[in-house]
Amino acid sequence: MDTNGITVAIVDDLFFRSKIKQAAKSAGSKIEIIKGNDFQLKELLTLKPRLLIIDINIRSIDSMELIKSLKSNSELKNIQTIGYLSHVETNRRREALEAGFNEVYPKSRFSKELPKILES
Repeated sequence: MDTNGITVAIVDDLFFRSKIKQAAKSAGSKIEIIKGNDFQLKELLTLKPRLLIIDINIRSIDSMELIKSLKSNSELKNIQTIGYLSHVETNRRREALEAGFNEVYPKSRFSKELPKILES
C-alpha cells in the first residue's frame, strides 16, 4: 500500500467517520480511519502518515497519553496532529495543546475547516 501523504483519523463517531471519508474523497486525499478500540501506536510506524486526526472526546483511548507517546517517539514526533472536541471544553483544549497537539478545534470549526485541512 502506498501511504505517502496519508492521513490517519482515530474516530469512533459514525457521523464524523463519514464526514471525514467524504471530505478526503473530495480532496483526493488518502485516509485511513481507525476506531479507538482498534488503534495501536505501532500502526503509525507502518503507515507513516503526514497527518493524524483524533476525536479527543472518544473514551476508547487516552488521547493525551497517545499524543505524548507520539511526540516522544523519534520516528513519529514530526507527524502533524489535529484534535477536535466539544466547543465547551476549553480546559481540555488547553490540556491537549500542552500535551502536544499541533492544533485543536471545536467540532463545528473542524467540520468547516476539514476540506482545507485535508487539501493542505
